[in-house]
Amino acid sequence: MSIEGIYIDDTGNPGEEALSVFLPESRKSWAAVVIPKIIAPQVEHAMNIFLEGIKKDFGADELHFTDIYSGRGVWKNIDVEERIKMFDLMTELVSGFDLPILYQSFSEEFRNDHKNYWDSLEKHKILPWNFKKVEHISFLLLVFRTKQILSDMRLSNNFSDEVFQVYSDEGIAKDGAELKLPFDFKAYLKESVIFKSSENSVGIQIADFAAFLISRSQRIVMNKSTGNLFQRQDTHILSSVSKLNHWTLEIAEVDENQISKEGIEYLLMKARKERGLTIKPKNK
Repeated sequence: MSIEGIYIDDTGNPGEEALSVFLPESRKSWAAVVIPKIIAPQVEHAMNIFLEGIKKDFGADELHFTDIYSGRGVWKNIDVEERIKMFDLMTELVSGFDLPILYQSFSEEFRNDHKNYWDSLEKHKILPWNFKKVEHISFLLLVFRTKQILSDMRLSNNFSDEVFQVYSDEGIAKDGAELKLPFDFKAYLKESVIFKSSENSVGIQIADFAAFLISRSQRIVMNKSTGNLFQRQDTHILSSVSKLNHWTLEIAEVDENQISKEGIEYLLMKARKERGLTIKPKNK
């Protein structure tokens, strides 16, 4: 079975300390990676070589980048330089194949920006999806945006017209489960999401990498003060994330001495004001 498809994994950040009102504890974030049929065999071959290597050298059964970064589990006694190499190799693989990456967050605070709209959706029972759950809304928003971008790419003749199967790491549902999507996107996506264990899916391990890099980069920037330089490991993360083929995020070159949490929050508050929203998300 070839690995072409769209693979989704979460960032695992619920309950994480909020460094900013724009990164609230209630948020749920997901990353998706698109693996087109035309390059799927090469991606799978490269990943299998990578996985065989970490199994032989470190006794690891899969790539889980939170563990690699933190030095947990089988990575506990592995030298930092060796762990950095894992990020470098994965960055080279994902950027080398130019795999499209998408990212979506949602939170209770952002729900309150359009409370009446989301409250109205809760009246519609579209089982098994629950519009009271932040993780469900965030997941479905990611799928919806993926379809929109695939449509735009087709119109510009920059992408194939294949219909993608969507796969997700287990969490919303168990390994092997299939949940029907509440959209009719049959020209772009198959009707159900298939849930898989990351250990048995190289595609989800790639999505795990993207989810970790983007989420970590957000925390790095929101922990930055004017005049202070980034730590070495933080610079490495930011460099890696800048090399990915982002479909939903923009990459900007900034002055390391000038960038700060306060400066980014100012820009976000300004953008919210221009959209007619409160300058900061409300938790009630």
